[in-house]
Amino acid sequence: MLKDDDAGLRETMLSEFEGDASAGEVFASAVANSGSEGQYHSALREAISDGTPDSLAEAFLAGDIFTDHQANGNRVNKQDAAVRLGDGQFLHYYNRAVCIRAIELNRSVKIYRGQMTAQHRPESDAAIGQHVDPAELLDSLRSNSAQPWKVGLLAKVNSGLAIEVA
Repeated sequence: MLKDDDAGLRETMLSEFEGDASAGEVFASAVANSGSEGQYHSALREAISDGTPDSLAEAFLAGDIFTDHQANGNRVNKQDAAVRLGDGQFLHYYNRAVCIRAIELNRSVKIYRGQMTAQHRPESDAAIGQHVDPAELLDSLRSNSAQPWKVGLLAKVNSGLAIEVA
């Protein structure tokens, strides 16, 4: 459950997404169909405005965003890809918006488990409860939007980690 979710936060999430979209910095899944960017961006906008990571994953599946096979020939598990991408992208913009709110309030942010995961990495569990400088985290999230795995703990696939204003 995401703790700081409200209309103001959603507006900030959407603004952050639109900035990335304009700059061509939205993460692109390696298993997305060529030409599905419009559907992908529309689904993300809708989920940010009035949805959830789950509704985003459902929209990805309904829009047939994912290819049948990876570049290496392996079959794509579309359900898994939709959930991973939906969770990851929704949390990415959520965390950015929380950082902005914390900066405005001159507060830090604290890491918590915002979504349940099947397996918890030890490094993810160790991060829970840590306080983080929101300006540094926001800069890292923005700088690595198209490559979220470079951000560290919050960007690990399926970590379920989120932040709240402390």
